[in-house]
Amino acid sequence: MASEPVPFEAFDTVEDIVVVFLGPMGAEGVLVHRGGEAWEFFGPGTVEWDGWHQGVYRNFRASRLGADELRRRGIALPALDAYRSRPPGQWTDRFPVEMPAGEAPRQVLARLTAGALAVHVILFEDRYETSFGDGKFLYPEAAFEDPAAAEAWVRAKVAAMTSPEERQWHAYTVKPVALRLDAARRVLQTDPQGPYEHYAIRDVVHHLTLA
Repeated sequence: MASEPVPFEAFDTVEDIVVVFLGPMGAEGVLVHRGGEAWEFFGPGTVEWDGWHQGVYRNFRASRLGADELRRRGIALPALDAYRSRPPGQWTDRFPVEMPAGEAPRQVLARLTAGALAVHVILFEDRYETSFGDGKFLYPEAAFEDPAAAEAWVRAKVAAMTSPEERQWHAYTVKPVALRLDAARRVLQTDPQGPYEHYAIRDVVHHLTLA
């Protein structure tokens, strides 16, 4: 016999914020209670949902709460059915993969008129945060057209580290992405981000060093 679906799981976070995940492991979204009576809802696939989900289910930075404990604290759950089966959120709502062509530097725009441009984005990870904080997050620090220049940038960054802690916990990834110009719509486009990657197309464009 199939088990009953999980209606919700509530947790008290290290910030004294109560989060309630809907469905098995938050598959239907998360409700966030920061005090007062208001609840915020973030659908699965959103940046906010990912952060809470990693903190609770990956790094265990929360204590489980039962319904009785919520009532004892005077925290009333909203009508959970109102939040079920909502469309999933989009990572690109926070980190767009398109931008108006008129906002791009002229040199970049000129290169794109000849076709797509391969760009090598350097993403920074604080592995201490990944292991002991709220989860894994990758942030853009530089971007190069020339892959050799991207690798040289990383080597120089690592060589300049002055402490064992930096060498142990700071890491860099070089990620190839494509930049394209949609001339008919006058927009620049790039590839969708992968999991944990916190950058938008503007970060790629404005970090970019052309060969």
